[in-house]
Amino acid sequence: MRVTIRGVTYNTVREAAEALGVSISHIYNMVGKGRQDYVRIGMGCWRKPRDSFDGNKIVLYGIEFPSMTAASLALGFKQHYIRGAMRRPSFKSTLRIMRAVIDYERQTE
Repeated sequence: MRVTIRGVTYNTVREAAEALGVSISHIYNMVGKGRQDYVRIGMGCWRKPRDSFDGNKIVLYGIEFPSMTAASLALGFKQHYIRGAMRRPSFKSTLRIMRAVIDYERQTE
């Protein structure tokens, strides 16, 4: 099915979806509503490019960890300690994390 979006004609819906970075079903939905010129405009642009996802990386005092869980375990805490400390920060938890990161950095050098 040929689709014209903002003056550009695409031979297939798949080609339009790939060019605009949206799903094929989104193109079909917008064409069905008669709103194909509004694809990728405003709040409808939710989809992120798949190459840009870096996972759940977290940086604590200059040290990068793949996730909060990995950071908690590497620093010697229980699995969800970092997450809880980030959600409800306190002086005590911040100080504990800072000291653990300093010790971790010394051990890995």
